[in-house]
Amino acid sequence: MSSWEIYHQIKEPRERLLKAYYQSHAYRTTSQKLYTIKTEKLRKKYFLTVAQNSPQLFKQAKTFFSQMTEFANMAHEDSVYSWIVKSDKDKINWQSLFKQKQYQNCIENYAIYNREQRLKELNKQNYQSWDHWYEPHNDLTCRLCTKKLATSFTGSVALAKEFYKLMGFSEIVSKIKFVQDESQTTCALLWFHEGKWQNKVRISETNLGHKVGTINFIKVIVHEIGHVIQGCLIENPTEDNFLPLSSLVEVVAIFFEHLFMTSDFLKQIINDSHSYHHFLKKYQDEQKESLARSLHLLELEFYLYECLNNKSFKANSIARHNHDLLCTYYGFENQKLADHSWQKRLNYFSYYPFKIRNYVVAIVLSHQLFHHYETLLTGPVGQKKNNECLRNLLKICSDKGKDNTPLEYAKTCGLKKNMTSRFMLKAIMEILSTTKRHQHTCSHG
Repeated sequence: MSSWEIYHQIKEPRERLLKAYYQSHAYRTTSQKLYTIKTEKLRKKYFLTVAQNSPQLFKQAKTFFSQMTEFANMAHEDSVYSWIVKSDKDKINWQSLFKQKQYQNCIENYAIYNREQRLKELNKQNYQSWDHWYEPHNDLTCRLCTKKLATSFTGSVALAKEFYKLMGFSEIVSKIKFVQDESQTTCALLWFHEGKWQNKVRISETNLGHKVGTINFIKVIVHEIGHVIQGCLIENPTEDNFLPLSSLVEVVAIFFEHLFMTSDFLKQIINDSHSYHHFLKKYQDEQKESLARSLHLLELEFYLYECLNNKSFKANSIARHNHDLLCTYYGFENQKLADHSWQKRLNYFSYYPFKIRNYVVAIVLSHQLFHHYETLLTGPVGQKKNNECLRNLLKICSDKGKDNTPLEYAKTCGLKKNMTSRFMLKAIMEILSTTKRHQHTCSHG
């Protein structure tokens, strides 16, 4: 059974959980307000509102995790993780990776680095959970979360379309329907029916936590378009095969994020070299943070199923453990808070179990792909020859849809063999390294 088959098998439990999720406090309260609340007292007050428990949602979440365990048992697997890993043929031992001393040292060093950077920016002596999002005003710094490039949803989409036009994908992008829907999660909806593509990109400002028109908001649109482009690169799509390999579905989309965020196109829009220098540094740090966030959520998901198996699935104990993990990954002061904000991520957990692995793998492989693509360039992206090179490179892992293999993804990224646990650990350590920066110098569009 493939991941896409599991996705469809758990449709009813997922829809029940998402119905509770959309109606909950966890979905309606957004972290984006914390970007600009200058007074620490008010930041703390709002954070504690965001981090409070949603009892009905928690109850439905427990039911969902219990039902996933039942599905695994029906498949004659002793755990949800073994059920999913078997379906994905995942060769990486994630549980073992989290326990390795090298990994733990890597996370500890990243937390120290993150803490030091944030304390310097905040001009504070201590680093609290509610300080994580706040961006102090600084005219010299281009903030990814607050810097606006467009004033509307339509304007944001237009910029994303213009970027993809420079990359040679305007024909595909012109046929996508773009919708802003605050009652649903953000996603790309691909569909091949009666010989035609019917593709939609749905964006929710509430779900994202990024305000319309900001750099990060537009980056997400670029990401979702990336999913559509990969689908449309399938040579012979059918109604049974119109999606990429599920376990590696995020690789190409995140790769397009890198291309956009480091592009001459974006640099020209910002139109300030000093601001752009600071912007690139913030983006490099954001990439580290994105990987750390995904690893935290993956480790937490293991803990949630462990609690279920041990009959200790209690709201406050899970919330306290979540806070402890956040302190470990980010370097917050550990005040023994009950942080229920993990419930805001239930849309990820509900897609199908341990989908978070896909984001960790995609972040790692998208970096490999970006640097491999750099070696193939003959000039600025936007030139016809380089756009053809990009399309041909992506076809290696896209032309067969769900039948493309992990090895074909590895080859697309310039690797000679499939990923191993050892490779994953080394790659995570490299990205989170506090002594070596990943300079994205490729000139795009």
